[in-house]
Amino acid sequence: MTTPSLDPRTWPTAEREHYLDLSLRLFAGDPAYGSRDNAIILGSTGPFAQLAARKALEAGGTIIDAVVTMALAQTTLAMGSWVSFAGICNLVFYEAETGRVHSLNGGFRTFKLETDPLTIPAQPEPSGRTALVPGFFKALEQAHQRWGRLPWADLFEPALYLADEGFEIAAEHVGVFAFRADVLQRTPEGRAIFCDAEGELPKLGSTFRQPALAATLRAIAAQGSDFVYTGPWAHKFVEVVNREGGKASLDDLAEYDTLVDEPYTTTYRGYDVHTLAGERGGAALCEALNLAELAEVGDPLTSGDDLYWMVQISRQCMATLIDPPDRERTTKEHAERVWKLMQNKGGAAVKEALATSLHSDFIGGVDEFGNVVAVLHSVNTSMWGTTGIFVDGIGVPDSAAIQTDLLAKVGPGGLVANVSEPAIFLKDGKPVLASSIIGTGMPDVPLQCLTAVLDRGLTPGQAVTRPLFQGPSILSKPARPDGDGANDPQNGTAQTVRVANDPQNGGAVATDADDADTKKRRWQEALDNLDEVSQVFEEGFAEAVLDEARAKGLRIEVKDPRDKTIPRGFWLGVLIDQETGRLHAARTRGTWGVVEGY
Repeated sequence: MTTPSLDPRTWPTAEREHYLDLSLRLFAGDPAYGSRDNAIILGSTGPFAQLAARKALEAGGTIIDAVVTMALAQTTLAMGSWVSFAGICNLVFYEAETGRVHSLNGGFRTFKLETDPLTIPAQPEPSGRTALVPGFFKALEQAHQRWGRLPWADLFEPALYLADEGFEIAAEHVGVFAFRADVLQRTPEGRAIFCDAEGELPKLGSTFRQPALAATLRAIAAQGSDFVYTGPWAHKFVEVVNREGGKASLDDLAEYDTLVDEPYTTTYRGYDVHTLAGERGGAALCEALNLAELAEVGDPLTSGDDLYWMVQISRQCMATLIDPPDRERTTKEHAERVWKLMQNKGGAAVKEALATSLHSDFIGGVDEFGNVVAVLHSVNTSMWGTTGIFVDGIGVPDSAAIQTDLLAKVGPGGLVANVSEPAIFLKDGKPVLASSIIGTGMPDVPLQCLTAVLDRGLTPGQAVTRPLFQGPSILSKPARPDGDGANDPQNGTAQTVRVANDPQNGGAVATDADDADTKKRRWQEALDNLDEVSQVFEEGFAEAVLDEARAKGLRIEVKDPRDKTIPRGFWLGVLIDQETGRLHAARTRGTWGVVEGY
């Protein structure tokens, strides 16, 4: 039997073109779910990338081979916008051979010469100081070296096909090009990638190719991540970033390393929880599950009291996402202290800044060998950022611009603790569920979906088709005495907010953007008056349940689940049925990845 090839030119033409067509339907709305017997994999975007991952599994690869293949193809399809090869990659991995769960954190690191991060320019002011040292390729290479089987270079074939042959520009692409036109056209490198000879951005129906990226990917396929961290790309990165006012050095890249550590762990109602080490998100997810267990929270769809407390737990953990990652926050003792404070307050008991996060793509899956993975890779900022810095076809995000307070705590050369929550759940030492989350609904959406699966025995597909509450609506807080309020139907106020497509925000992002100081002030005001902030709910909750939660003081804003202005979180779950071995995978509404496997 011939081993399947990862070169898309060898795939059936109809299959290849069908998945390419699916990949161009950006911002599709409905949840996706499916089941397989032997191996399964799902990602948030790029069905062509999921097809490529399935080909890697069919070729005898492990789930890590499939993850590398998918992440490379997803990023090429995204043109470096919501994910970038100069971004981050974090994963939690269950190794079937040893029965161990591993945490591999490929987060950003700060520049050693950046000693005053509080003065880094805020969006949208372009500056090389907004860049960070990327971990994407180092993390993928280290994961592949430890747990992959297929040749490293082979995993690049689908991404190279996309970069060489290109893909059709859809209407949604035209929208995001218009949204970021000033960014994409700002630098000569950006114009070389995105503009034609007349300086125009790609038109509807045209073919978009990325020859500079293809050359870079070929070099990395041949030379490994050394090309990025010590080779020609590293030199060009330092040159371009510093030309734009940055403080990068060759040592920053040469000395970059991932954090490989024991996962953050806790237990939840008989399950062992393993989350990403060194991450605020991993600590917060453990904290949320511990609080839900203490509160004995039931089904939020049938009880207004349970719904109220699940929202309060989500808000509590959303606020403490700003805290440094700490294993102590994962403990039952910590949760007991916090729960007492919440009971005394009658809700979330926080007095720090609310935290938000913009994350980009998730991947989860199980291979035929029993290995399980949950992945997040991201730029941790808005699409392409706001600087327009590109290095040999790769976009450099402005992630430092939106987290200067955190960078000041991290210090020069430190690992930036992002808000990512990939997790794996075990029962009696066996893997049961892989989970990951992107978007802004952390930990609101994963808490609802995880408890639906673990407490109520639902499949991930059943969990994602239930109505969900999403994040607090900062744009919907009630009018203040100074008149600063917007969009609250319970207060009779309204404000029109123009939006444009951005998959990290449920397909929408405000284009009338506040400056950084205004955003920070509004977040702090929201926290200081948290009881006055509406929580956004998708339609479908029973009115009696909502009324019971309202009676306890929860302000509720109900929206059509397809509404693009929802502060949305996107969840992925992969379940291993412990009785039948059947594999089930699903994702929530708002992205367009598909379930693959065999």
